[in-house]
Amino acid sequence: MKRFIAIMTLAFAAKFAFAQSPEATVDKLIDYISKNKIFEIAFTCDIANEDAGLTDKLEGVLFMDTACFRLQAANLIIIDNGIETLNYNGDINEVTMFTNEDDEDIINPFSLIFNYKEHFNVSVTSTFQSMTTLNFVPKEEELLISMQLTLNSKTNHISSLTIIDNNNTEYNYTITKFIPNAKKDRSIFELKVADFPGATVIDLRD
Repeated sequence: MKRFIAIMTLAFAAKFAFAQSPEATVDKLIDYISKNKIFEIAFTCDIANEDAGLTDKLEGVLFMDTACFRLQAANLIIIDNGIETLNYNGDINEVTMFTNEDDEDIINPFSLIFNYKEHFNVSVTSTFQSMTTLNFVPKEEELLISMQLTLNSKTNHISSLTIIDNNNTEYNYTITKFIPNAKKDRSIFELKVADFPGATVIDLRD
């Protein structure tokens, strides 16, 4: 019995000795993202703010690479080419365009991950088989309250993301599709007003 307990103790210790550090897990994800092109990410999102009595749910699709993204959810489209952003509100048929500020690269979720060493302290909150949940605690109070990311540490596919912003609004994303190298042309990241015929255009770019 003592020998059995000793073997189990060593096995348990070895498991954690060879487990990836949280930084290594994030770095591996960054390397995976860097080696692929456009990602197609379909999702559902539950939104809640108890203080404001807010609950909502939406679903959409996100096309993105390390510099650009295009978000389509309900009647909203956001296109960010890394320098400028276009917001389209289909409910009122209105386009707003503006130049990104220096600190707005964090809008892109991949930018948050790529710059995690600058913005976050990261730790592992749970592991089960190949699924790992990472907790990102912001170094800057004005950034976010918290962010948690769950991914398959073998395939690097993200399965869920939870963000709590500074208004105490919680966004729980469930990833229903995570496709690297999606067969999409980079023109989907172009800011073209002609794609929204008849829309009112508010151009706030410098």
